Amino acid sequence: ELTMDLIAKDSSLVDVLMPYPDRKTALDLMEGLFPVNISVLEMRRRKADVRRARENDRKSSGDVTEECPESELTAKQRSEDPTGKGNCALSGSGDDTKDLDDITCKKLELICSLRAKVRALEEDRELILAEAKQCAGHGEELEAAVRAACKPNELERYVMFISDLEKVVSLLLCLSSRLARVQNAMRKIDGNTDAEEKQSLNERHKLLSRQREDAKDLKENLDRRERVVAEILAKHLTEQQLQAYRHFVQLKTSLLIEQKDLEEQIKFFKEQIENLEESIPL
Repeated sequence: ELTMDLIAKDSSLVDVLMPYPDRKTALDLMEGLFPVNISVLEMRRRKADVRRARENDRKSSGDVTEECPESELTAKQRSEDPTGKGNCALSGSGDDTKDLDDITCKKLELICSLRAKVRALEEDRELILAEAKQCAGHGEELEAAVRAACKPNELERYVMFISDLEKVVSLLLCLSSRLARVQNAMRKIDGNTDAEEKQSLNERHKLLSRQREDAKDLKENLDRRERVVAEILAKHLTEQQLQAYRHFVQLKTSLLIEQKDLEEQIKFFKEQIENLEESIPL
């Protein structure tokens, strides 16, 4: 609501504050490529949101307020105008001045809100990294079980598959992220867009699309190898160990995807903060 209010008052912020759900992300382009239930990632995110909402409720009920960290921009404004009249309580006459003051106040309010989002997402990322570390530990235990039960050449197939799984997922995430950014930039093309810039975007889009298709071929090859590995493990491991293997592969993939998604969101919101700060007159 605050974002849309700002856009209504300052149309130059449309590109800066384009609503997040309308953007293409690596997560959008990854859907369907791996047997990962994307809704599980969203469910985890919602649980984190609920947890933070409860924490905020407790702070509110306890009359505890969390101040928005002061940015260098705000500090500079305050130092140049120690009376505080240069911020949200500017004195002046005329509707234009009041409207400008209102826009500045709303921008500062939105910056504060975005910083809170970034902090929350960074906390989620730390949780994902901790979970990834635990997952790596389970992977080592699983590899030890495969080493004890399988022949050396079968172990080698397994180890190579797990290693290449991470490489292929990471490659597709990287290319999907770059492609999504180019697609978002292309959506802003209009009659005022420089011809050279438009050509550059089109060429990058073609290159990244082609590279992503090549990476999808690697993914298909990986799928075939996964079926071979699954057949090998089925001959030597217990049903419980097989379930642990399937869970490990899916969790490893899910964590890589979610980590990239969080990093994308953090980067996006930080860019919004930077652009908003640059739009505030000193």
